[in-house]
Amino acid sequence: PVIRKLNKVTERAEEGEGATYSGITIKTVFFLLVTIGGVALYYALQAFYFSSLPQEKVVSDDIVFSFSIIEILFVLAALVFTIVIPILTMFIHKGIPFTGTLYSVSQGFLLGWIIKNLLGGYEWIAWAALGITLLLVAVMAVLYTARIIKVTKKFRAILTVLFVTMILSSIACVVCYCIPATSSIVAVMLNNPILSIAVAVIGIIIATLFLLVDFDTIEKTVTNSLPQKYEWVAAFGLAFTVIWIYLKVLDLLMTVNNK
Repeated sequence: PVIRKLNKVTERAEEGEGATYSGITIKTVFFLLVTIGGVALYYALQAFYFSSLPQEKVVSDDIVFSFSIIEILFVLAALVFTIVIPILTMFIHKGIPFTGTLYSVSQGFLLGWIIKNLLGGYEWIAWAALGITLLLVAVMAVLYTARIIKVTKKFRAILTVLFVTMILSSIACVVCYCIPATSSIVAVMLNNPILSIAVAVIGIIIATLFLLVDFDTIEKTVTNSLPQKYEWVAAFGLAFTVIWIYLKVLDLLMTVNNK
């Protein structure tokens, strides 16, 4: 929704002062590098701060998790930021250089926590997910530039319906899991590896197709000479999609490896 609003912008820049592909690319890379910085931030805090605090222990499936209350508070704060900020950016575009950076740091912080606590001994999964994500982005870029797949109004409408269906299904699962009468059914579904893999693959397909919509919107942003300030909007939207794809790929690889 953030990047889609660029299609409704009627403001035009003077000649030579419009948004450029290079400008959008640089800003997208900036957000992605900040995300990596968020991962590094978590590891730094874990090494020099969290590990020195009193540790709580939780046993789950014969696996012992150790963490401090302060660490969990940091993780919860990062989680709130990753949920709230994309919603705010739908309405406030001017602050995206700041809010987008805060989102990227928070998302990276969460990724660092996931890699450290859920992928212990299997850190290669995170690198494999990164490689697959980059490959998917490259493939979709080729498909779009070669016009093998065209982004039409119908394509956008279908993709939006799929996205909304996915979100509503997730909310329904959470609600049903909280209801005693249906919680056991949801638990069985979540623990079914075949179903989990299928859901993860569908999520990856939907997220990857959104790249085409992002590419199309970015092309229109440049060709319609929108002011350079909208480069931040386009870059945040693209970075958001790339991170989303990475999370879905990571989820799939974790499911396959029973992590």
